[in-house]
Amino acid sequence: MSKINDLKGTYEPLIGKKMYNIFVEGDKTPTKKYLKYLCDLWVSKRAGEQYPQYFVSTQAIQAVLRFDSLLPYIENKDIYHKVYRSFNTLIKILNNAEEVKEERSFVREDHVRVIFENDEYLMLEPKTHKGSLKYGANTRWCTASKNNLNTYQNYMRRGFLVYLISKTKKEDNFEKLALFAENNNPLSGSVIIYNQPDLVVDEDRVFKSGWNAKDWLQIILTYRHEHMNRKLIKDVKEDVKQQLDSIKRLDLNKLNQQIDFLNHYSEQNNPYFAHATLTINKLVKQIETQTNYAR
Repeated sequence: MSKINDLKGTYEPLIGKKMYNIFVEGDKTPTKKYLKYLCDLWVSKRAGEQYPQYFVSTQAIQAVLRFDSLLPYIENKDIYHKVYRSFNTLIKILNNAEEVKEERSFVREDHVRVIFENDEYLMLEPKTHKGSLKYGANTRWCTASKNNLNTYQNYMRRGFLVYLISKTKKEDNFEKLALFAENNNPLSGSVIIYNQPDLVVDEDRVFKSGWNAKDWLQIILTYRHEHMNRKLIKDVKEDVKQQLDSIKRLDLNKLNQQIDFLNHYSEQNNPYFAHATLTINKLVKQIETQTNYAR
């Protein structure tokens, strides 16, 4: 409490009692280690020294709390260093720290599927938007834009998206390529090639940029094979879903009761209902067997 009282006499006349109390409540650290920084920041704001960066008290408090949570990823951990006098600089450093945190916590297998990799190039399918952002960095691909999640998801639904990354020197704007084809015809449909500025290019242009023709043949064959497998898996999944939905809609108890009723009141040895119960029991047995197998 002594720290709060000591700072109170200095800063209340400069920023007002209400704002001082807001900062006291806002600094959640046990020792109120950011209270003086918040007060200094507000004094400089009132003096017009933070122009053009406008901010309100809640943003200032959120910034110092972010700073505290990101300390392991920040090089200069002294918030009272002169570099942090600018709120704009503080925000930039926090954003950089967020990127460092993302980089350190990134697990490749969670976000991309490596299709092929050798000493010459890496071929992968981005499984998540985060993976697309990382491996589509330094391009203008809309699927690798932070603010374009919907576009990435749309491409993933429509077809097969693959990123090709060279490990050797290529012409500028050709060290990363994106390949895309619609789902309709994976074996013979056109494969669109995008260079880093997101321009559609043909294979001749790719070869002139430094990509080896022999490697390219393997790349295209691999791409079509993977696309076909992906489509087959997708089609089978949809078929299984439809069959499961049909099973869910089937009320076996009700059907059994109806069959028993018809067998009781219909002519004996009616060929239409004679083996109905047997058929239902067989279906149930098949479902149980397949369910256990899937586990």
